[in-house]
Amino acid sequence: MSTTTKRIVLCAAALSLCACSSRSDPPTTCVPGIDCPVDASTDARQDSGTDASMDAATDSSTDASTDAALDAAPVDAGPLTGDTYVFVTDVLDMAAPDPAGDPAVTSGFNLDDRVSDTSDSLGCRKADRTAPPPDSFEGVDNELGPLLVSSESSFGFIANLHTVVRTGELLLLLRLRGVDDLVNDDRVELDLLFGQLPPGTLAPVRTAADRFEAGQTFDVQAESFDASGRALVVLPGQIVDGRLRGAAGDFTLAVPFMGRAVPLQMNDVHLRVNVAATSFDMGVLGAGLDVNTTVAALVGGGVDESLARLVLEGAADLLPDARTRCQSVSVGLVLAGVPAVLGATVPATP
Repeated sequence: MSTTTKRIVLCAAALSLCACSSRSDPPTTCVPGIDCPVDASTDARQDSGTDASMDAATDSSTDASTDAALDAAPVDAGPLTGDTYVFVTDVLDMAAPDPAGDPAVTSGFNLDDRVSDTSDSLGCRKADRTAPPPDSFEGVDNELGPLLVSSESSFGFIANLHTVVRTGELLLLLRLRGVDDLVNDDRVELDLLFGQLPPGTLAPVRTAADRFEAGQTFDVQAESFDASGRALVVLPGQIVDGRLRGAAGDFTLAVPFMGRAVPLQMNDVHLRVNVAATSFDMGVLGAGLDVNTTVAALVGGGVDESLARLVLEGAADLLPDARTRCQSVSVGLVLAGVPAVLGATVPATP
């Protein structure tokens, strides 16, 4: 394969999660709250959590046996009680190894409950990674994130993603319900909602630290709810030592691309994030992307089918079939945000 062809292939891969901006402003070259300069008064915990040197003491339960139990379905089946917190995501980035750290350490989740190496046919011979603190577990499945990041210097895909987040073109709202205690709570529920700027608002207000100003109001796309008004994406979870753990949900991420909203179906979504009344940070979201479904979505967005399939099938590492060909590719995202207010529920703006 020629160098030109390889670059085209990488470009097709990046299109699967690249949020491309139509604005004339140049894309950001750093992640707000991660590698951009920040005001010293800003809480240092508002970074992406990808630095492997982060103090592991922030999570007291890294033992694998207790970890599995904490990720299980909550045992309390009674009505939810407690407070509701709403946050808007103002940092969203692909999870990848720290360039200055161990290349085998990457944020994500063990989506297939295996610790695979290059000899494991059930993991499509893709070597799993290890999560950085505070999670620190083995078997991390995240093939697409590092692939996209590795092509950033040539194509600038991640910078485009940063741009649509910081300008409010891609707004992910988190509504955390049933919180009795922000430190330890054995049952909470997290709604993932898609927001948009209220009429007359050109972009979110940002602070001197290049984060969203807390307390802003964002409208909610009506497509986030079912006919009864319940959120379509609800992750049941627990808060353990201030870190929210939610799992077992699916949702569609509508990515702005070439003037269209390309729907990417994210399966078996897992989320961990530090929560407080004033922010959420060190967030990690992991999921699998079905190859066939994702190819179809990308083709609908104008991507060449053969190139999209070549890249996604080559990176696939989940759900092997009878011939141990994997049908899904893993991806990891890191995120952080600030408190927000839910505005009107409105149809999604084209």
